[in-house]
Amino acid sequence: MSKVLTLDQLLAIREQSRSEGEVVVFTNGCFDLLHLGHVRYLQAAKELGDVLIVGLNSDASVRQLRGPGCPLVAEQDRAEILAALSCVDYVVIFEELTPERVIASLKPDVHCKGGDYAPGAGKPMPEAQTVVEYGGRVEIIPYISGYSSTSLISTIQAKNNMSGGGISNVKQRLIEVVRHLEGKKVLVVGDVMLDEYVWGRVARISPEAPIPVVEVDKISFTPGGAANVAVNAASLGGKVHLIGVIGDDEEGARLRQLFLDNDVRIDGLMTDPTRPTTRKTRIIAQNQQVLRADREGRKPIGDDIAQRIQSYILDVISEIDVVVVSDYAKGMTVASLLQQLIQVARRFEKPLVVDPKGRDYSKYRGATVVTPNKREAGQVVDREIMDEESLIYVGRTLLNQLACEAVVITRGEEGMSLFESNGGVIHLPAFSREVYDVTGAGDTVVATLSLALAAGAHLFECVNLANHAAGVVVGKVGTANVTRKELLRALDLYYYYA
Repeated sequence: MSKVLTLDQLLAIREQSRSEGEVVVFTNGCFDLLHLGHVRYLQAAKELGDVLIVGLNSDASVRQLRGPGCPLVAEQDRAEILAALSCVDYVVIFEELTPERVIASLKPDVHCKGGDYAPGAGKPMPEAQTVVEYGGRVEIIPYISGYSSTSLISTIQAKNNMSGGGISNVKQRLIEVVRHLEGKKVLVVGDVMLDEYVWGRVARISPEAPIPVVEVDKISFTPGGAANVAVNAASLGGKVHLIGVIGDDEEGARLRQLFLDNDVRIDGLMTDPTRPTTRKTRIIAQNQQVLRADREGRKPIGDDIAQRIQSYILDVISEIDVVVVSDYAKGMTVASLLQQLIQVARRFEKPLVVDPKGRDYSKYRGATVVTPNKREAGQVVDREIMDEESLIYVGRTLLNQLACEAVVITRGEEGMSLFESNGGVIHLPAFSREVYDVTGAGDTVVATLSLALAAGAHLFECVNLANHAAGVVVGKVGTANVTRKELLRALDLYYYYA
């Protein structure tokens, strides 16, 4: 007898099970590309009772849930594969998006779901109310990390470049994206700062204290923080509008000139005479940083400045292709301003990318992409990232908390990890060949990723390209940017040796 049955056939079996006092367990899902995580989950479900019934989404409902091109495996094949498992007693295919109708008819004693449906995890379970109403119980089986059909599908698509596969196709697609960066309009909002570099040599130790004496050869200045994001976006061909706050001082004037020199529009650059322009001074000897000294004010911007910024955002948002928030916790990115910016970006259907700071990420909720580094991400979730299991936990927790489309965790020499709201997880290795200075690498990542997003690239392609751009910039000393020519050269070198 086949284990794949209609609902009517199952109702008769359910009555028999009830008369014999058997505990019937029900679970459901798409089960596209069945993997070991599924098997372990189903085995755990069977242990909750005597009879395990699996509800399977039909092809039509999977397409509605996950989009065109899904499922990869047809419903009848998926059903037969499930039925072949010894822990599964029966399979029923349903057409709806959720199994509420099936559950209401069968009234299983136990309805179980995976850990991503646990309270607070972010995924709704509308059928739970039905189960409770007829006296059944809902059981959550802890998430089995490292396994995801969506992640497998996303990885396969990524490796095949979404269009036919092969390293040469990946390279050609990334080159195409780089060429489409030119002219994309970017609005950068955040904490601007001036990076000062004092270059010299250490020849002796001071007689006054056990510290090196640096003999200064030259002093240079570069844009830092959100200013570096803006200059990176401009160097890659973007048309950049900048919103930031500077003081009425020499550093502010110098920063303003650097923006003009790099073709960054500064209509949205506000001057606040009550605060200093943030300046970070780094002393470099023999290409090694010896000391950093910061001059800054961290008080939140005043209401008058915030109102002027809000007005400017409304003036330019319609012509912008992507919004970037670069938060360095210097007082510019207050929660009220950010939430209004996110709402405006959503209303005008503009992607918004955040490079975050601090432990409270609630002000970023609703952004399109958030790009914390490994340490920051772990601190926010209160779990140190030590291995792949903790990495996946942190990434998915942030996704749920922030209700965003993607979280990109930058992991330094370990590369980057992309977590998408559809469940996809992709890890990319670092592409740098030599690392001299990681200063500003995060700025390069967020600028490149945002421009690629504006150019219509898939999220994986955006992250892949940003990873290559970071590999270029860490090979330079000091706060630096990457040009399209350098990025194309990096792609040529990497895929030549790949």
